[in-house]
Amino acid sequence: MISTYLTYASISALVACTPGPSNYIAAYNGAKSGVYKAAVAITGHMSAVLLLAFLAAIGLSTFIMNSPPLFTGIKLLGAGYLFYIGYGIFMSSRSDSSNDNAPLEASQKASRKRHLWQQHFFVAATNPKAMIFFTALFPQFINPQQNLLSQFAPLAMISLCSSFFFPFVYALIGHNANKLNVSNQFIRGFNFCIGLIFMGLSIMLAIK
Repeated sequence: MISTYLTYASISALVACTPGPSNYIAAYNGAKSGVYKAAVAITGHMSAVLLLAFLAAIGLSTFIMNSPPLFTGIKLLGAGYLFYIGYGIFMSSRSDSSNDNAPLEASQKASRKRHLWQQHFFVAATNPKAMIFFTALFPQFINPQQNLLSQFAPLAMISLCSSFFFPFVYALIGHNANKLNVSNQFIRGFNFCIGLIFMGLSIMLAIK
């Protein structure tokens, strides 16, 4: 049993550490909002992981994947939202950070606080790769003849640990990079690149 959990933990860690939308968002949030807010936002990602794992355990994700219109709809919804986030970041790179828009910036900052968690949750929950991962992997580690909860709980805990630890590392990297004494031009360039990455990922998810 321990070897089974170690195998699952290794696979989960490998997938979680791979660069992807959730990890890029964590890095961006770490740079823009700080480690604490980024960590809180990552719990949205963890909630989505737990939801997807549960759906896979009860077989509902298999039903979704076997329904092409439903699966495609979820995939396009997630890709569209990821593009929306990327477009917002991309447009922020074109703004003039030297002008005095304190009230507007305060409003945007408050809005960001309210939506960091939702962003992480929605991006992870609608990621078709995550759904396929759990649908393909969970049945390999669950015996339908045994109690489902006793098998699901440790696997879910392993997934939750991975889904927090690695995005948090990305958030730390983003936060530490932001602490460097960089110019406004560099920050705009950073936002430009991150925005393009998000929009590119959304297009890749949509066409696959």
